[in-house]
Amino acid sequence: MNRFLTLAYLIPLLTATARGETFVVNTNITADDPDDHLLDLWEAIELANEAPGPDTITFTEDLSGTVITPYYARFDITEDLSIDAADLSRALVIEGRCQFWADRGNLNLINLVVRNGRTYSTADHPAQGGGISFESSGTLTLTDCLVSGNGASQGRRCNQFGGIGGHPCHPAALGGGIYTSSGSIHLINSTVAGNWARSGGGIYSKSGNI
Repeated sequence: MNRFLTLAYLIPLLTATARGETFVVNTNITADDPDDHLLDLWEAIELANEAPGPDTITFTEDLSGTVITPYYARFDITEDLSIDAADLSRALVIEGRCQFWADRGNLNLINLVVRNGRTYSTADHPAQGGGISFESSGTLTLTDCLVSGNGASQGRRCNQFGGIGGHPCHPAALGGGIYTSSGSIHLINSTVAGNWARSGGGIYSKSGNI
């Protein structure tokens, strides 16, 4: 293949990489079944983590105002991602024990309610971010979002037995609603209220800007 033809093949690939992918979630049930012809939020995040470039997750209109109760403990995000429910007439609700956890890149959340998430300390790790734990040096942006009813605390075994496996639990519980280690937080028409933790019931920022 000559170099001009090679370049012609590479240009669309590079453009697609820079643009990233868009994944459309069409169910609020977290099933992790590759044969059900449905894409849930957990599966979409996994696909976005594997795809190059900044990616976007959107939702079908029938999910407007519905509740996603994740089966798994948290949504792990490992690259630039926008979770965008702006086209829904009512906010999408992420409910229950799950938290969003991102360790690199930028994270944009749009038209979401993140509520009743929980995180607990262990013997060697503090509880960080009951709703959102942002451990990236990038930027966390919430637009038209509500973060409410989330908590960071010591686990039940810590309270009952004073530790886990004979080791005392980490005493810190940081950021009931949102925790960030070094990244910045931008809130646009968003509310963080009714969350709790030992330090930073709403937001705990270790070294980033709000």
